[in-house]
Amino acid sequence: MLVRWEGLFLVTSLFVYNIWIMRQGRSNYSEEIEVVKPPLAKILRSVLILGISITVLVLGAELMIDGAVSIARNWDVEERVIAFIIIAFGTTVPELATSMLALRKNELGLSLGNLIGSNIFNILGIIGITATLTSIKVSQPVFDFDFYWVALIPLTVFPFLINQKIGRFLGALLLISYFAYLYFVF
Repeated sequence: MLVRWEGLFLVTSLFVYNIWIMRQGRSNYSEEIEVVKPPLAKILRSVLILGISITVLVLGAELMIDGAVSIARNWDVEERVIAFIIIAFGTTVPELATSMLALRKNELGLSLGNLIGSNIFNILGIIGITATLTSIKVSQPVFDFDFYWVALIPLTVFPFLINQKIGRFLGALLLISYFAYLYFVF
């Protein structure tokens, strides 16, 4: 079970990580940036679009979760299995699309940063905030099986990140490991 103090630890870790990453970014960037203040109408339009987007996102998330739970109950499948397949895929598609677009524009750092940053935020931010607000009960199968996959994959990828060489071989290996995971979950 994840309790409030563990959630606070995760959220604090996210803030510390973000401060560290911003300082790293500033120290690695030498060019001066000219800041242009947009007119008030553009700011208000952006705030309106943000508000509408957040509302639609929340409603879409509710529908997705209700649908996934319904599928799990109708098919007599564990909710965690449906969550790992449908919910995880549905929430990952935007990151995948953004990363593919960045790759097509030859923005490799943006693509990789998007994928890694999204996962860091999901683990530290989403789980942290949720555990801060309410305790999260973690089922035994998650500890017995899923945890090892979640720990093993980053450890496998880390040496490639240090060497700054991520190619088709690693991509294929990760995809195969995902399908192997799905196979074992079922």
